Amino acid sequence: MVELGVTPNVFTYNALIRAHAVVGNIVDALSLEEEMVSKGILPDLVTYNLLINGACTFRLVPIALQLQSKMISRGCQPDCITYTQLIRVYCMKGKLHEAKAIFNQMQKSGVPVDHVPFYILINKYYIHGQMIEAFDIYEKMEEKGLVG
Repeated sequence: MVELGVTPNVFTYNALIRAHAVVGNIVDALSLEEEMVSKGILPDLVTYNLLINGACTFRLVPIALQLQSKMISRGCQPDCITYTQLIRVYCMKGKLHEAKAIFNQMQKSGVPVDHVPFYILINKYYIHGQMIEAFDIYEKMEEKGLVG
């Protein structure tokens, strides 16, 4: 690409990162993010959500959490998608306490939310027989105006 006189930008890198992340080449995807930074191209919210999604898809929770910290330290605030991915991976691993902590962090951050993280938690609490917790999340969902 560079040989053809085309300079990669954040969109180019995001496409490459996505291609690596969806097939589990997380190390290569992370290398591309570092390459971006070294070339003065700032990763954006999409970049970090792609990386976090890749890490979460392959249940690499520590990497996903490191990426969340890195994005915040670089001035890129997580959005509902970021938080939802982390909630989903913790629920997949049966770590409802950690999922709820991320959910609470999302609530405190003030980011606009949709119904998805609520549904994920309600479903997992129901599956685990924790009806009080499920109802608590439902009430929070109602407070946000996300119910029917």
